[in-house]
Order: sequence, then C-alpha cells, then structure tokens
Amino acid sequence: MILVLDASVLIDLCHCRLVTLLKRLGRVVITDFVLNEVKESLPPDFEPDLFFFEDITEILAFRTEHRSLSLPDASVFLCTRTLIAETKSKDPKVILLTGDAGLRALCKISEIPCHGILWVLDQFLAKEIISLEQACKALREILDKGSWLPKEEVRKRLKHWCKSGF
Repeated sequence: MILVLDASVLIDLCHCRLVTLLKRLGRVVITDFVLNEVKESLPPDFEPDLFFFEDITEILAFRTEHRSLSLPDASVFLCTRTLIAETKSKDPKVILLTGDAGLRALCKISEIPCHGILWVLDQFLAKEIISLEQACKALREILDKGSWLPKEEVRKRLKHWCKSGF
C-alpha cells in the first residue's frame, strides 16, 4: 500500500506523535509542497518518500480548474493520480490521506481512494500497531489541537476506545 499524505493528516499524526508508525501500514509519500508547509512539525526519524515537482505548470493548470484547492492539496492529488498510473501493472493500492473536504470530494469524483486520520487510527488498531488506550489518547490529542473531525465518528471511537468514557 502507498499512502500519500496531505498536510492535515500529517500534522494530526505529528500532534499525537504517531507519524513514524505510518511506515508500518505501507510506503509513505509526501510532496515537496506538503513538506514545505509542515517542515517544522516533522520528527527527525520520520523518513517518507518525497515526490518532487520539477515543473509546477501541471499544478498551476490543475488549480485553474479546481480553484478551491491549495497548491499543496493540488500537489497531493496529482501525486496520487501519478502513482496510481505508474503502479497499475504492479497493483499496489494507492490511498490519499486527507482531511480536506474539497480534496475528498474531488477524490470521490475521480475514483481515487481517500481516507482521513480516523481511518489511519482504525488501521493502526486493526493491525495491532497501537492499543485502544493509545488510540484514545491520540484522538484526544488531535482534538485538543483543534482538528475538525466528524463529530459522530469521533463520538463512536471515543466511546469504544476510551475506558473512562468521553
């Protein structure tokens, strides 16, 4: 599995100090635009594969069609689309990880697999990378930093993951 991260998911994972665990789910890719956006938040032992855009013409052209996307969001979409095209014959799953509503909507229309931070935490639990207690703590830390997540989905997870309730 190849995971392409946008800034929101990357920042959330840094806030709860679980970003280095991502490599246990698959290959982790960030674009040079995302790296420039969150550089100071990254721990030194986080070593994703970097996807560089030598020519930003494609990103700028794409943004003329999708004005609501930031340059970093456009870069992760185009990176994901490129990786999907490059890996078709090898068939690894490429997933864009984002919390941005506009980017998620574009992924849905374009039939690009897309998930957010809650899916990442679910995957960590399913693969026994973290415990329920760690998931509870992580989600609370993410919420404490002001992350906007779907209230009902957060409520369900807190109820299930946290022994002391929520």
